[in-house]
Amino acid sequence: MNWKEVNVKTYKKLYKSKSDFERMSILSNIPEKDLINGSLVVIESLRKRYADILFNKMPSEPSKTIKVGKNFYFIKYLSKYEFSKDKMTAGQFADLQVLTSSDKSIELYKKFKQTNDEEILKQIGVLTNDKITENLNKIVFILIKPENILYSDWLKEMPKMESEIDKCSIVDVYGLINFFLLTPKFYERILRESLRVQKSCLKKEIREKQRVRHGLAYLLNYPIMMFCLLRISLMRI
Repeated sequence: MNWKEVNVKTYKKLYKSKSDFERMSILSNIPEKDLINGSLVVIESLRKRYADILFNKMPSEPSKTIKVGKNFYFIKYLSKYEFSKDKMTAGQFADLQVLTSSDKSIELYKKFKQTNDEEILKQIGVLTNDKITENLNKIVFILIKPENILYSDWLKEMPKMESEIDKCSIVDVYGLINFFLLTPKFYERILRESLRVQKSCLKKEIREKQRVRHGLAYLLNYPIMMFCLLRISLMRI
């Protein structure tokens, strides 16, 4: 068995696995407990059968095409190292932001912009990989939207398409994902835009707190104001 035969659903389980026993259990459908307590001969046999997956990195040649179900999809808004923003909808971009970045990666990106520290960049890479693997099906679904379909209409197909993407070879899927990740301007734009949105939300939150604070001040001072107005009225009688 090789990486090409591993589908997305199985890969997600492998990604979370902690040991060779767990990985062999996932690949062979033999309970992990049975493998741990089983014959060494069986373990060696499984190691040989799944050697490519257990000991070799997954090949992932960047690709702009992928077959999902019976159809082939081609991504037109990504070309190597370039991103054509006029080909992607605002909704797609916004959803990709949510699915590929986190508060921590945005904070790290702020530090990287200040320091250019390569170690920070590696940390962002690890966080991004975790996030992308978690949301793999949805990301692929968004990237393969046909040009002749409105994004809002395409979203209705997500449940059905996600189950089809589960069956795709992980090599094919990561070929597509790597094309996306190997476009630095695109991913940096996602982080930069996420940072802008975060700052905008923070400003809005501050304004809202100030509004509430002013409102509370008015309510707290209301009895005093009414007492003063009452005194003025009485003085005029």
